[in-house]
Amino acid sequence: MITPFLSVSTLRPLRLGLTLLGGISLAGHARPAAAQAPTDEAGQVSGITFTKFKSTVQAGAVQLSWSTAQEYQATHFEVLFSSTGASFAVIGQVAATGNSIPTTYTFRDPKYPAYCGTVYYKVRLVLDNGATADTPVRAVVSAPTSLLQLQASPNPFGQQLRVQISARQAGAAALSLTDTRGKVAWMQPLQLTAGLSTVEAAPLVPPGVYWLRLQQATQVQVVRLICQ
Repeated sequence: MITPFLSVSTLRPLRLGLTLLGGISLAGHARPAAAQAPTDEAGQVSGITFTKFKSTVQAGAVQLSWSTAQEYQATHFEVLFSSTGASFAVIGQVAATGNSIPTTYTFRDPKYPAYCGTVYYKVRLVLDNGATADTPVRAVVSAPTSLLQLQASPNPFGQQLRVQISARQAGAAALSLTDTRGKVAWMQPLQLTAGLSTVEAAPLVPPGVYWLRLQQATQVQVVRLICQ
């Protein structure tokens, strides 16, 4: 009787090192999925640390600088501005390096001379999955370069318009809205005091583009507005 060299019971299956498309091997094991950035219930990034955020005035502009300890899956930073400290709008973006080492960034806001009173900034880190992390808010007190400064919100506006005026001198002034044809659509006389004043206006004008004009003696300031 001839004894077989190998019996069926002693055969071991060969393990092939082949991988199919989609990351599934012939053995049925899936390739691990890419890790996602950890976030909390509010969608804020966990483990992202801003180590520094400063705001300074240099050469007539606000210079912002911030540093991060790590930027896991970061895509960019949004620079946000507010004239009230409550409602912020994006005024610029800075690309993120995505490094896991400390990195410093800067942003320059050249519109600083046009502001009056105190303005506010913060920086928002945005990840590729939509999660965000914000810096604390930084306040900058602007020093007007002219005798008269003008700021209005919201823009676009509806039935109400909030106007902030910074005047070096007290005296009579006039606030007006002029349409694109140069026709005065609304006017309100003012008696300004030295310093910062706020005017709550309700100009009844048709929707369109307007120029808000403030004049005190020979000083004139103009802001472009849109009425909806």
